[in-house]
Amino acid sequence: MRRLTLPIALLLVLALSLSVVLTGCGKSSTPSGEQPMEQETEPAPEEKAEEETKGETEGETGEEEQQEQQIPTEFSEAPMLAEKVKAGELPAVEERLPKQPKVTNEMPPELLEYEIGRYGGVLRTVTHSVNWDADVFVICNEPLINTPGILGEEFTPNVLRDYEVSQDQKEFTFYLREGLKWSDGHPVTTEDIRFTYEDVLLNEELTPVFPNYLKSGNKADGTPMKLDIIDDYTFKISFDEPYGGFLVELAIQGWRGYTDLLKPKHYLQQFHPKYTPEEELKKLIEEHEYETWVQLFGFKDITNWELTREEAIGFPVLYPWMLVSVQEGVYTFERNPYYFKVDPAGNQLPYIDKIVSTQVQDAEMAVMKQIAGEVDFARETMAMTKIPLYKENEKNGYTTYMAKMHVTPTDIFLNLTYEDPVWRQVVRDVRFRQALNYAIDKEEIIDSIYYGFAEASQMIPSEYDPDKANQLLDEMGLDKRDAQGFRLGPDGKRFTINFEIQNVAPDIVPFTELIVEFWLNVG
Repeated sequence: MRRLTLPIALLLVLALSLSVVLTGCGKSSTPSGEQPMEQETEPAPEEKAEEETKGETEGETGEEEQQEQQIPTEFSEAPMLAEKVKAGELPAVEERLPKQPKVTNEMPPELLEYEIGRYGGVLRTVTHSVNWDADVFVICNEPLINTPGILGEEFTPNVLRDYEVSQDQKEFTFYLREGLKWSDGHPVTTEDIRFTYEDVLLNEELTPVFPNYLKSGNKADGTPMKLDIIDDYTFKISFDEPYGGFLVELAIQGWRGYTDLLKPKHYLQQFHPKYTPEEELKKLIEEHEYETWVQLFGFKDITNWELTREEAIGFPVLYPWMLVSVQEGVYTFERNPYYFKVDPAGNQLPYIDKIVSTQVQDAEMAVMKQIAGEVDFARETMAMTKIPLYKENEKNGYTTYMAKMHVTPTDIFLNLTYEDPVWRQVVRDVRFRQALNYAIDKEEIIDSIYYGFAEASQMIPSEYDPDKANQLLDEMGLDKRDAQGFRLGPDGKRFTINFEIQNVAPDIVPFTELIVEFWLNVG
């Protein structure tokens, strides 16, 4: 079978689109007893603050990449947590926060006007995917280092307190926040880093293939990183050659969170043979109906991609919210009492008490809930083609925003290594790939699918020129056609491109249909 797959090997990047975001402010299905969104907090005094300390370095530091932040010296907390403190169920907020909590950055002015928030309320989202809510993922994911864009500009420490980079870009020293705690109150230290590296990443049963991005130069044949633990809160990662893109990898590439390098040892060690006697581990394997400890460990280790798995209940996390219940497709997340961030006034975040994610059957049902005002925030499930419908129904208590430019997921990749020799002969000819690019009318895609709210990518500059596409295809030997006008391959048979797509975004199917039309026009 000749096949075009998404994604396997790079062909072209097509368009940039604007994200559509829906935020609700009207009808609410907040359960009785929940704190209303309008409840005010007592802001902490802003004038009592001290500077967050930074490490010194010969090269780049987190301090160089972020504006100076003032750490409040007095802190406030959500009423629901204050009640637990009063009842003796939680320590005081000062004991739950790290010594130097992360003070949140102000929002870019072109997006929102920054203001101190109010505690309380429930945020409702909707998803049509099983065990996956992309909006919850985006809201909760916490990388070790932050960056506002996919190219890695303006790094700021996040889970980490600070970082240093050597002049030769080979050594990266990282500082954890002293006093940082998992959601169950257990301290986060470099022992968690060591456990993740030595007992998970270097364990060939758990990690048969060491991640490329943790190798020198992000190369498959590169040397794996070296880890040095300096003290309880300081560790160093080294490579045997310069690796200038390492911070970008930690911050944004692949939407990684902290879970690749930081796992809760105190919880996961019970499922690891290095720390648990064989008989005890055997009982756990049988209890969960697995065959090996590797399967059990993988089941119990919740990564940033698995926030909505029912098994995430009780798993120690660093996210603002943690999964507490799953009932008939409704996922409920509650605030993490040990969350490490505060606003400039000293209020421990998050402001919102709970997130309730509802799973529906398909994308159309998600749209119906959105326009009915039953969703407070939606982004990933929004469709540009539905903008008129969204605007028409804003009377139901929500507002539709056009957010910042972002790369669309609708890229096209050709499988250059597919086993069919005829397929390989054709697709490995650069003229074929150039012809496919010339045959695509990007402006029509922008107008038809994105209502003009997009820009063509400049990564691979090209113009719409079907005549040039036909010329290239003829030159490479695909000049013969069958009775229906389709081009014949080197074997004399109709050359066919089969699309494989995953319908994870509303624009993928109509985008693919347009591509099919463009390519049919050149045979």
